[in-house]
Amino acid sequence: MITLLQWNINGYVNNYINLELLMGSHNPSIILLNETHLSYNASAFTPRAYVGYFINLPHNTTNKQGVAILVKRNLPHVLLPIPLSIFSSVAIEILAPYKISIICAYSPPDQSFSTTEFLNLIPSGSNPFILCGDFNAWSPLWGSASANSKGRSIEDALLRSNCIVLNDGSPTHFSTHSTFTNIDLSICSASLSSKISWCCIDDLHGSDHFPILSKISTSRPHSFFKPRIRFKTDSADWDRFVEACFSHSRYFPFSSNINQEASRIQKIIRSASNYSFPLSSSKPVKLAPLWWNNELSALRNLKQIAWHQFKRLRSSANLIAYKKSNALFRHKAKAAKVHCFQEFTNNITSSSDSRKIWTDIKRLAGLSPSSPITYLNTPRGTLLYPKDIALEFATHFSNISLDSNFSSDFSSSKLSSLCSPYLPPSTLSQSAEYLDADISELDFNLALSSVKGKTPGIDKISYLIIKHLPPFLISRLVKLYNSIFLSGNYPVLWKTSAIIPILKPGKPPGVVSSYRPISLLPCLGKLIEKIIATRLAWYAQSNNLISHNQVAFKRGQGTLDALLHLDHFISDALSHKNHVSILSLDFLKAFDRIGIHVVLRQLSRWRVGSRIFNFVKSFLSNRKLSVIISNVSSSVLPLDNGTPQGSPLSVILFTIAFDEISTILSDFVTIRHQIYADDLILFSKTSNLTSVTITFSEILLRLSRWSSTSGTSISFPKSKLFHICKKHQCTIPTLTFDNTNILCTDSIKFLGIVLDSKYTFKKHCQYIRKRLFVNLNIIKYLSCKRSLIGSALLVNVTKALISSVINYGLEIYGHHSKNHLKMLAAPYHSSVRCSLRVFPTSPIKNILTEAGLPSLKDAVEDSLNKLYSKLILSTNFTIKKDFQSSLCRKRSPKIPSSIFKSALFAKTNELPLKILLPWSKYIPPWKVNESSFISDLTFLRKSITPSTVYKSRFLELSAHFKSFGWQFIYTDGSKSSHTSFAVVDDNQQRISYGLLFPFCSIFTAEATGILKAVQYAQQNLGKFIICTDSLSCFQALKNRSNYNDVIIGIRSLLFSLAHRLKIMWIPGHSGIIGNTFADSVAKEVCITPTTTSALFVKSDIKRLIIQQRSTKLALDWMNYRHHYSRINSNRIKPSFPSSLSSNYIIPYIRLRIGHSIITHAHILNGTQINQCPFCDSDLNLLHLLQHCPALQTHRLSNFNNTDPIILLMDPSSNNISKIYNFLKDSDLLRRI
Repeated sequence: MITLLQWNINGYVNNYINLELLMGSHNPSIILLNETHLSYNASAFTPRAYVGYFINLPHNTTNKQGVAILVKRNLPHVLLPIPLSIFSSVAIEILAPYKISIICAYSPPDQSFSTTEFLNLIPSGSNPFILCGDFNAWSPLWGSASANSKGRSIEDALLRSNCIVLNDGSPTHFSTHSTFTNIDLSICSASLSSKISWCCIDDLHGSDHFPILSKISTSRPHSFFKPRIRFKTDSADWDRFVEACFSHSRYFPFSSNINQEASRIQKIIRSASNYSFPLSSSKPVKLAPLWWNNELSALRNLKQIAWHQFKRLRSSANLIAYKKSNALFRHKAKAAKVHCFQEFTNNITSSSDSRKIWTDIKRLAGLSPSSPITYLNTPRGTLLYPKDIALEFATHFSNISLDSNFSSDFSSSKLSSLCSPYLPPSTLSQSAEYLDADISELDFNLALSSVKGKTPGIDKISYLIIKHLPPFLISRLVKLYNSIFLSGNYPVLWKTSAIIPILKPGKPPGVVSSYRPISLLPCLGKLIEKIIATRLAWYAQSNNLISHNQVAFKRGQGTLDALLHLDHFISDALSHKNHVSILSLDFLKAFDRIGIHVVLRQLSRWRVGSRIFNFVKSFLSNRKLSVIISNVSSSVLPLDNGTPQGSPLSVILFTIAFDEISTILSDFVTIRHQIYADDLILFSKTSNLTSVTITFSEILLRLSRWSSTSGTSISFPKSKLFHICKKHQCTIPTLTFDNTNILCTDSIKFLGIVLDSKYTFKKHCQYIRKRLFVNLNIIKYLSCKRSLIGSALLVNVTKALISSVINYGLEIYGHHSKNHLKMLAAPYHSSVRCSLRVFPTSPIKNILTEAGLPSLKDAVEDSLNKLYSKLILSTNFTIKKDFQSSLCRKRSPKIPSSIFKSALFAKTNELPLKILLPWSKYIPPWKVNESSFISDLTFLRKSITPSTVYKSRFLELSAHFKSFGWQFIYTDGSKSSHTSFAVVDDNQQRISYGLLFPFCSIFTAEATGILKAVQYAQQNLGKFIICTDSLSCFQALKNRSNYNDVIIGIRSLLFSLAHRLKIMWIPGHSGIIGNTFADSVAKEVCITPTTTSALFVKSDIKRLIIQQRSTKLALDWMNYRHHYSRINSNRIKPSFPSSLSSNYIIPYIRLRIGHSIITHAHILNGTQINQCPFCDSDLNLLHLLQHCPALQTHRLSNFNNTDPIILLMDPSSNNISKIYNFLKDSDLLRRI
């Protein structure tokens, strides 16, 4: 471990005493000092254990500025020469155990510098480096409120280089204006970033700058941790497990007592698991890199044995044996690293948190990502023992929901609700009956297939173990679920949560409030909770019981729905020169405090059956928790209120309870609102601001009263008032409630989008830009020279970490902030360059095409166009109404909304402006009957089954069904220049046929044909079997998680006609007469005048947008004058062979793009254009590849008269190798 102390000492001599104190406290290996106030060539006293290097600029003869590096004498190092520049700077190179360059620099406040001058501070070569200094540069990237010219120069340098800022946003300077600023920077190379920890010491120590500590891990730490004991299912013997379940079930027979039966089933599974699976060790284990495995341990031992044999007997045979074993170990270790990194990058998605990714990167490097909780500060003193720490956490989490911490109104309402028996309606609706239906094994399997996660609860039973339970035990478990559901008695065993505290980012580790709880619940209980949650969500949405203003946890809806409506409202108000007043309310720990009686009150209003009501009542009552610290559990404490974290049922129950707010707000007709879970925003476009403020006060009074009885609590200090208008000055009345002024701000963040007072989204673009730089650091690390990841995977990481951040809400802010959108272009383009590892000056158009990514301008337009399918098929009443109103507008508004832009796209492309779906409600997913599908022919493998076998088997099945009065209908779809479908009967009579939009897929055509056949069966008497040759449609209908709109329509009608309608898959082109006739009719429709059906799905609109974008880009590409347009004439993203390493592919990509070190380094260096080093001609890549006479011999030996441009067109393994060998033979490889 090497410790760096960085500090603007503000006078070396005057502040030397405080420097000694810092050295005594932190024992730094290297000390980097700014403003030593020592003149040029002046010497100073150096501590005995250190060697000192003091530097100041030659022209600075006064005691100002100056930098110094103090290095411990026992640390091997050399002083590096630095070219003369405007900076005061000094650099050394240390060996610990690899070479690291350390640079200390200073720039006074009145000095300016360019990006190139700053980049010149970075040493050339491949060694990692750290650059530290006070640059007096401001930028939001490292925590400043704004950016100055120096900050912008450093931002550009970060984009053009593989550097990362280590600052975490902490202030580093206390200015003379009594304000904190962030001007001391620590910058390192990307390859070193995973091994450095950075922190700012919160004490000035006599200076006006805070000291900064950076610690470099030079070897893997010997850290140990005590893991939780769990079953090692990777080494499971599943056959033995099934046998053990049979044998142990005899010792635990069925019990009618629910708690006892739940305990017995758990004991059966636990006993069988103990018998069949090894247990992980509870002993403290040494942390190893994630890529390390048992094979590498064995190979390392063999290598050590070979080495010791060679030392005992130094023969050639022993030396060769050692070298072979060492080479094999290194080969396997590198392969394991590559595989682990590939898996790591494949798991990075748009929802991945950058902090979690950095943690995983440190684990891949073999570093400890976090330390266990070893102490906790409390009013009673510091706790050190895990048992005491666990109890303190348990008490803290329990107190949040204790009944004694709530008002008397809350307690009386809760007591009344719990003591009063539920009186269900005398007659339940059909949907309520579905809700109370028995749980089947189909429900169980559907829930089990949809759950995620590997972590078990306290009982150590994971989902993987449950998936391997034998059928008899699954039946017994389902029987228990039905007993629970029928009696309304949830097992006590499943009500206890195991809580693991996780430190919040940037919080001090010794404070209990710095941790958030992660709850682990028994998987056996979570499965029945998942089943009930699915039913409640369906019941609420199919009956429109939850307000359309609440968009959380509704299928097909989300944050974008709320943002679209808000954008449409604000745009319309500003177009009419109105004011928009917004009130954002913050609820404290709403999920943890909501009362059970609020949920039950809502369920009673919904007129649900007694089963579901009593189940929820028992589920939320008498819950408990236990906190685990270092594998030590606290005592069990009560959880009186709130919905349990980690439960699949928690979010829907909270949404049900929180919906009472929408009922309250519906009384205020001038106020609109949107809710996502517990995020509530109120808005109005009334010009009388005083009136709006009065209304907001009334709403706060009503919500405050509701909060006192519901358990929630509004945090008035965290709530914000916000105003949008186009006036230069606008007086906003003060909003006060309960003697607290609601803060009035000039910006507000709602669902990840930052709104500003002029609705220009400038602050949102600044917020996004800062996030992009954070994620760009990850891509820089993954793309550094020591990385083992290919460009294809890096492009996928770029999509997940960069494109996803930009694309979220792009429909909203993209067209409003065309000028401000430019500030996102630089980090976006830099991330693409890093992922491809191209030269920094490479043309933007080339690299975006090579990566298969759109420009920001195209992304904005496409995102707006894609909205059409969402709006036209939306289940959200609010945005559907906004869309219809936009379609009716004849004049474009002054400030068009995203919804209006999408309506304009629909009109321009003559798309349907309204679609009437042939179904009104979604059927319960657990009610789809398997008997409605005839799957006999799907069991025959099409690749090895002759058509005659298929035909013979079909004739047998058809004869059997026809004997019982079933009639056969055949459907088919066709896709050529047009898309069509056809429906015929067994007598070769046409039932229905028609065209679809040309952009519709063959899947949509096949599904439309089935839908028309189902509608025909609905309108006619008799029993029908619909035969389709589309296996994808057949499987989609059986998949209850498929929510394609046409598929839903078919499934809904199929459910209502279950007794006289079935669907059967048959193979196409197998001689089945009905199928052959349907196929011919579908193809004839394309050349026969007929009507066009308005049915399509969202993926069809996406296909249309891709086609339009491709056409526009093709026209633009024709006028592009660059050799890359010849190499990639079709603008296709290349696919590189996975067998080749990045060392081969990187120079190949650079030659395709057209920019390299030898041809374009002068742009970065600010020098003259280089001449060819071989023939002094004008230099470009085409000259080197085709025309340079000095390289003719190498061209002939490697290309064999083949034009190298042809080789660059086809990225095959052979072509890439030829290019690589040519560059290597001609000594150009290092210059590319």
